Amino acid sequence: MDKILTPQATNLGVDDMQDHPLWTIVLTLVVNGKSDFEDFKQRFLNRVILAKCTNGDFVKPELQQYVNPRLGFLFWKWDNKFSIENHVRNSTVNLPNDVLNEDTTHHIANSLIYNPFPSKRSPWEIIFLKNYQHGEGNTDTEKKCVIFFRVHHVLAGKLVEIHWVLLYSIVIAYFVNLLRQILFECVNAL
Repeated sequence: MDKILTPQATNLGVDDMQDHPLWTIVLTLVVNGKSDFEDFKQRFLNRVILAKCTNGDFVKPELQQYVNPRLGFLFWKWDNKFSIENHVRNSTVNLPNDVLNEDTTHHIANSLIYNPFPSKRSPWEIIFLKNYQHGEGNTDTEKKCVIFFRVHHVLAGKLVEIHWVLLYSIVIAYFVNLLRQILFECVNAL
């Protein structure tokens, strides 16, 4: 049986995620050094998506579920076609000289806030973009990439009860720390 959303999550779950979401969080991370996208994707799948509690349940099953309205209530429904490729992707952007900078990164992050989420998929994604350059005329030759972590607020669940500023700091700190650990492992594996 599908799990019903908490009252707090229901307030956010009624958002029109597939047309014009209003409750999206976008985190932007700039990563120094070479990063292996495929390795990151596999580690994220194994350490976050497929992580299980001692009783065998998924730690965060909602990452494989979507919000499904039924009889006036909202439920978490399993995505039977779940694939990590639908949520974690290596992307390219058509920019002059194929270079990302601070301005274009901010522009992309702002546009991601209102991008619709695909129907019948959990409302989150991680997007990798390569060739980031910090500052105008930067001569730094170290490779950098930008990682956008986009998640709908409904996945915050019980954290919604917490004061908004505290909520953002907890969510950001958790995912930034988790992404840093996974990226650190990827860089060290090279």
